[in-house]
Parts: sequence; structure tokens; C-alpha cells
Amino acid sequence: MHFKTAVILCALYFVTITHSVGVNQDQVKMIVEFVKPHENAIDQIPPEKFEEKFREMGVKDVTGFTYETGTKDGQKVQNVMVFLAKNNKTSDDWKILRLSTYEVTIFLSLFRHHDKIGDDNDGLVNSKEVQNIIKDLSLNENEKNRLAGKFKGDVTINFAEFILGYLDVKPEV
Repeated sequence: MHFKTAVILCALYFVTITHSVGVNQDQVKMIVEFVKPHENAIDQIPPEKFEEKFREMGVKDVTGFTYETGTKDGQKVQNVMVFLAKNNKTSDDWKILRLSTYEVTIFLSLFRHHDKIGDDNDGLVNSKEVQNIIKDLSLNENEKNRLAGKFKGDVTINFAEFILGYLDVKPEV
């Protein structure tokens, strides 16, 4: 009996971890529209504005958000996306295309790696760096080309923009 209970609890925990939280396409779009005009500015968006946006999305406790003073607002998006992915929001909707918390952290690692080895380690990637990120993704050639097309003509790409582009071409599982 105890073994069955343990197995059921482990299964419930697994389902909860893999299907809870994360970010959906609408939430990512809100962050892109909020930050894109200021992505190259330093501290143009104050922490209170980010917290206000979190509350608008339905985050109840914003105390875990880390605002890095002295960095480009586009770089702050990395912390914003991880914070949103790790926290439940009233705007979470499982019917909307989404990424799990785990997927967000994996993509962020890839994004940071290419930003670091690229021309300017500023939390944003340029078109050459985004092409290298896309090459590393397990997408077919058509999906890679569609994703690359999303960033055509964009000189700087923040992490939320990249995630939004990926969600647009994400293969159905």
C-alpha cells in the first residue's frame, strides 16, 4: 500500500513539474512589445514597471525578481523570462502554445552561450549570432528557415523575441 502511494505521489509530482508554470505565447508577446522599444537602453525601464507588468499577467508575488541595474533592458529580459516561467500566473492558459520552465532555461543557456562567444556580450544577439543559435536547434530545414526569417532586418534580438519566434515555428509534439 505504501509503495502504491509513493508511486502515485511521484507520478503526480512529475506531471506537476513538467506541466506547471512556463510561459505561453501571449505572455512572451507582451514582454516583447513592452521591452523592444528600449532593449538597447540602460535602465530605461525601472523595476517598478517590470513588477507592474508581472502583476498585469497575474503574478501574485514579485519579490523573487532580480533587477540588474546598469544593464541593457534587453538583457534584463533574460531574468524576466525565467522569472515568469518559474511563477504561476493567472494568465497561464494551457490551450495557448507554450514553453515549460525547463525549455526556457535550456534556450536561455543556448542564447547566452552564443551571445558570449559573439561580438558583444550585452544580452542581445545580432543576426549572425541568431543564425548560429538556429543552427544548433533540432528543427528541420524548413523550420530553421522560417525562424531565421522572423529576425530578418532586426539588428538586435532579445531573448523574449527569440522565444516568440521559436514558438511561431515550434513543431507539434
